[in-house]
Amino acid sequence: MIKHLWAVTAFLLCTILWMACREEKRQPAAAAAVTPVVNETENALSRLVDIEARYTTDSLKRQLQQLAPHVRDYRSRALYNYLLGNRYLNNKEADSATACYQRMLTGVLPDTARDMELILLQKAGLLRTSMDTAIDDQTFERLHAIIKLAEQHKAPHIWRVYNLAAETYFRYGDTARPEYYTRRSMATWPDSADIYQWSVYMERLSRAQEIKDNIELAMVYEDSALYYANQIQDKKRLATVYAAKGVLYLRAHQFEEGHKWTDSGFALKQQINELTYNDWLNKGMTFTEKGTPGKAIPYLQNALEIARKQRNHNLLNKAYGTIYEAYWQLGDYKHAARYMDSSGNAAMKAMYQQQYKQVARLQAVNDLKEEQLKTVALNKENENKALQLRQQKWLMIVFGGLLLVAAGIAYLLVERRNLRTRQKHIELEQQLLRSQMEPHFIFNTLSVLQSYIRNHEPEKAVKYLNQFARLLRLNLENSRENLVELKDEVEALENYLSLQAMRFEGTFDYTVNVFEGYEEEDICIPPMLLQPFVENAIQHGMRNLDYKGHIHVQIQLKGKALHCTIEDNGTGLQPGIAPIGKRSLSGIITQERLALLSRQTHQPATLVITDKNEQGQRGLKVEMVIPVRKRTL
Repeated sequence: MIKHLWAVTAFLLCTILWMACREEKRQPAAAAAVTPVVNETENALSRLVDIEARYTTDSLKRQLQQLAPHVRDYRSRALYNYLLGNRYLNNKEADSATACYQRMLTGVLPDTARDMELILLQKAGLLRTSMDTAIDDQTFERLHAIIKLAEQHKAPHIWRVYNLAAETYFRYGDTARPEYYTRRSMATWPDSADIYQWSVYMERLSRAQEIKDNIELAMVYEDSALYYANQIQDKKRLATVYAAKGVLYLRAHQFEEGHKWTDSGFALKQQINELTYNDWLNKGMTFTEKGTPGKAIPYLQNALEIARKQRNHNLLNKAYGTIYEAYWQLGDYKHAARYMDSSGNAAMKAMYQQQYKQVARLQAVNDLKEEQLKTVALNKENENKALQLRQQKWLMIVFGGLLLVAAGIAYLLVERRNLRTRQKHIELEQQLLRSQMEPHFIFNTLSVLQSYIRNHEPEKAVKYLNQFARLLRLNLENSRENLVELKDEVEALENYLSLQAMRFEGTFDYTVNVFEGYEEEDICIPPMLLQPFVENAIQHGMRNLDYKGHIHVQIQLKGKALHCTIEDNGTGLQPGIAPIGKRSLSGIITQERLALLSRQTHQPATLVITDKNEQGQRGLKVEMVIPVRKRTL
């Protein structure tokens, strides 16, 4: 009996030791599974990702063509698609770039411990393509999520994420964060002896100082960038530094020195076949500034050809407009008028294209939220079923309680979604209202300009065209922003009134009174709040008057709100003549915008329209209280 007991005990001990040995052997295998198997193709592609900026476009293309046949595993495929997406993005082909980034991890369930680099690259690429449409609060939410993810997992290539953050804030116009994230990237860059990268960092620090208008310090950093670039004699790096120094000299009004450096940069880029749209355009503009527009036109035509290939209406608008200026200087008004028309058409297409992108983006956000709600509901249903199986005894009680909770959650989610949808719709109406410029106004403006040209009144034509171009540019810039500075809004309003006063010469005059020192105040308001009422005053109030009309705009700052008054001595509200529906529509949209602004600032915002005819006077009076906001970083 004792022998049997010892045998059983020995057997149990052996079994336990055998299982422990198996567990010890299994653990290294599990750890090895987390470490990716790196092949030569993946190594080469990973190296290209790190230093792709050092290659010319042609050489990078050849490298990818040589590696393409060897791309077989999912990691190599992801890196290859990332580099291909970067090429498309550099060529302003955002849709093709997005498709490449989305293919990076298609059909793969990525492991955060193994594939963190690929996950961060994909998120960074998709964020960069979205910035071609707009840079807004959602952009920074995604950026901060990427930074948090990289820092949590201590990603070895976190310097890339900091470079992305610096570039995002550069493009947004921030004056502090670009330098902050550039220095964080420098601190995490693994190769401190890399002279090429030090040249890049010095140039970025120079750019950060340039944004702050500290040109002297920017020039010091750019000289450091040139020092490092000269040590490696890299033509692409030298060309970039030359161009940057040229811009700094031009900003310092040292035009001769600036043109010398930009010409040197242009020549180097031409040698390595790296000339871009901006290079050709800037070269042409340089000749125009020097008063030799005939030399500028061939360079500008090259820029125009690149814009046509990329089908970018914003670039086309700028190229057409610059060629128009060159022909105008030459006195070739026939060609100037043709390119002016092309510039106008491109500007309108760019505006509509921007609107379509915004609508598609909002729709995509709504679709994503609906899918998230469906996923939440499905998960909740599975949890309820599991709970019912585990707790049969309390089936009815648990079911009733879950039903009440689910109903409450569903009600709150539906209400929340409806509230966000209503807010998105209001914001969309605001964006569409801000971005549109009345077609009749544009056509009438061009007609007036044509009449000046036909009547051989070039001074009036130039003045009228400059004011119209300024107004159009301000409208296009403001259409991308939720908030604009008060001085920009006042400038756009004055430009609009000036154009209309020239068009209806002698019909009316106007005054715009703004509180003293408003240009220095850091005040921001939603754009295009005042202009619709000024348009109504001109189009409907100033019609068929037997006396000279007058429009008076007054803006005063009282506490944390602007008190704005738009008053005219026109016909007032006449239902039988004036299009009340249109006035009501602009009033309704403005009321909704003010209501949204009031909720955001927790301050009252009001709109009061008074027909002065009822008081025995002439015209219409619009009074508006607008809470002011400070632009957030």
